[in-house]
Amino acid sequence: MRAVLREARTTDAAACAAILRDWAAETPWYPRSDPPEAREGAVAARMRQGLGIVAESDRIDGFILLEGGYVACLYVARGARGKGLGARLLDAAKELRPALLLWTHAANTGARAFYEREGFVATGASDGADNAERLPDIEYVWRQGETR
Repeated sequence: MRAVLREARTTDAAACAAILRDWAAETPWYPRSDPPEAREGAVAARMRQGLGIVAESDRIDGFILLEGGYVACLYVARGARGKGLGARLLDAAKELRPALLLWTHAANTGARAFYEREGFVATGASDGADNAERLPDIEYVWRQGETR
């Protein structure tokens, strides 16, 4: 079944947080510091502060959270990855905003390759001192009408 994109509701926070928790659990370099309920609260708070879009079939398969033009989160459930769902969520965000900015961890080579394929350009980097995980990260920007 093809997932339908719709605006996220705060009642989706638990399902979205579960996707994020699963990703963190299967990612060896990602620190495991937050209790599960903290992630759900953080996702729900971001949904209230900005705009969330979920991909839903018989369950939530992925989500993107925007705070203005900032992509705060983009995650796809393990069983739904590699099927274009992340690109669909990102395309929905691109339709809503003329420019998008995001940070991804330098160690997340899969995400970096994905964002670069989707037209994002690396514009900065940090040593991680200012992010919650304390991991080096890379800033990416996409602007409508710009091509690589």
